[in-house]
Amino acid sequence: MFLRLVAVACFTVYSISLTHWEDAVPFVEDTLMLLGWALIGLCVMGRVWAGSHICGFKESALLTDGPYSISRNPLYFFSFLGGLGITFIMGSLLFSFLFIVFFFSYYWPVIRFEEKKLIKRHGADYERYCEEVPRFWPKPSLYNEAPTHVISSSAFLKHLGDVFGFIVAGGIVEFIKEMHIIGVLPTFLKLF
Repeated sequence: MFLRLVAVACFTVYSISLTHWEDAVPFVEDTLMLLGWALIGLCVMGRVWAGSHICGFKESALLTDGPYSISRNPLYFFSFLGGLGITFIMGSLLFSFLFIVFFFSYYWPVIRFEEKKLIKRHGADYERYCEEVPRFWPKPSLYNEAPTHVISSSAFLKHLGDVFGFIVAGGIVEFIKEMHIIGVLPTFLKLF
């Protein structure tokens, strides 16, 4: 809920502002936009991949293959990429910086709390997993995939709705930007 409030605040500020990049160095804004959509694409693919492994089984099994073989928190990692991508589309490095600060301020304690629960639930197996697999940043050399796995279709469909939110947010940012450019929305702030 906290991050959603932060997102609403950012969108509110963004709706009354534009960046200086368009006037000063248009190449920077275009590059940030392309990089932002690429990060959202990675987010969507990564969250679908991780969700296909964990949806419906988060509370009952210790998953250590697929995306969970390279990061203990791939859903958070790919969400981080998606959120950063949205701020890049905004074209403001200030929003990117604020997103990074708020993301890690909020999610780092959440991750630590979840780790304590998982140690209680899975004991030595989870401790061994923690020793081998990084907490957040993926280590692709550890990649290991089981030949098959079961997917909870109802949980996965709900998860797809969450994933779709990143694409919608990117589209909203683009829409707000265009409304500024054509003069429908007023611009009170110029940001970098």
